[in-house]
Amino acid sequence: MPVLAIIGFIGGFILVMIIVFSGSTNPFLICSYAAFEGLALGGITRVFETYAGYPGMGILAAALTFLILGAMLLIYRAKIIQWDRNLAIAVSSALLAIILIYLISFIGLFLGFEVPLIHGSGPIGIGFSLFVIGIGALCLVADFDFIEKGIERGAPKQLEWRAAFGLMVTLIWLYIEILRLLSKLFTLALAGTTLGVVEGIKPGPLLTMVFRETLSGGFKAGLWTAAAPIFTDGPLIIVSLIAAGWLATNPAALLIISVVGALFLTKMGVDCFSIEPPNLDIGQKDTSNSFKRGILTNLLNPNVYVFWFLIGGPLMALYVEIEPLAPIAYALTFLLSIIITKSIIALILDRTRGNFSEKGYRTALRVCGILMLGFSAGYLWQAWLLAPQVL
Repeated sequence: MPVLAIIGFIGGFILVMIIVFSGSTNPFLICSYAAFEGLALGGITRVFETYAGYPGMGILAAALTFLILGAMLLIYRAKIIQWDRNLAIAVSSALLAIILIYLISFIGLFLGFEVPLIHGSGPIGIGFSLFVIGIGALCLVADFDFIEKGIERGAPKQLEWRAAFGLMVTLIWLYIEILRLLSKLFTLALAGTTLGVVEGIKPGPLLTMVFRETLSGGFKAGLWTAAAPIFTDGPLIIVSLIAAGWLATNPAALLIISVVGALFLTKMGVDCFSIEPPNLDIGQKDTSNSFKRGILTNLLNPNVYVFWFLIGGPLMALYVEIEPLAPIAYALTFLLSIIITKSIIALILDRTRGNFSEKGYRTALRVCGILMLGFSAGYLWQAWLLAPQVL
């Protein structure tokens, strides 16, 4: 590990101990902690990207960290999760268990042993990483609650540094854990995040419904509508995972579906340069059952089925034999990205109340189009490599 990263970890550890146990709100100490952690995170990211051979992982980990931050803020604002006594006890207990495991692992570095399974890329290792990231996300709720209650009670201005420090520690922890998870399942997680953001921005029936519900019922209605893919895409993901195993042993079928998928992606990419943004003037008086309307809208959209069988299946088939759990990373990152992207659009729309910049939206669409054409080229290349096995 680079020397500057080691200095960063040591300096950051010393400062976090001083700040936590002294209750300090000194801006100099907190800013110094941020600087040391910058060195540490830069070093560990370089290790993953350069020495471990995962270029681009730092950007993806940072993007996922802020996506989780945005998602938890949206959930907290919508009052779906509130920081109460029961949640505090559950999260605190989980944190103590995680800290104990970390401590045992650290001691093991000097004694020549390690905690089995949790550091590997098997089901237990991936499950542990997901659990830790989930607890980290819930810690963000505690940070939001501390900030909100501090404002309500008129806390001294100096406490804003304490709030910023707590939020920064949580985000740093999340970033490191996401890096560890991505090191196990990087390629499909990158594809899932990219395609999720693309599909989240691209206009369609569900996004139009998100606009409608937000305009008529506010942000909470739009958020529930944006969450529809959890239930509509879930069964299709399971079928695609099963189909992925079959496709992996049938190169002819994989070649055909890759070509068809490339044509479909090309069409979607080209459409992004001419498609009109959703109609912002559509409104509904009935604001109940937003979630049900979102599910129905997505179930009736044929592109959802086409996407998972022509795009999701071939991608997962490439990796299911190498790492059986890799497709799960693709599915989870895709769902997380598409839901958060649509939720952010709903929040922006709710704040601007219909004054969403058409120029900005069209620019985003063009970027989506370029990304879609890039994926299409990748599918054609995959078909080209499969051709000798079939012909």
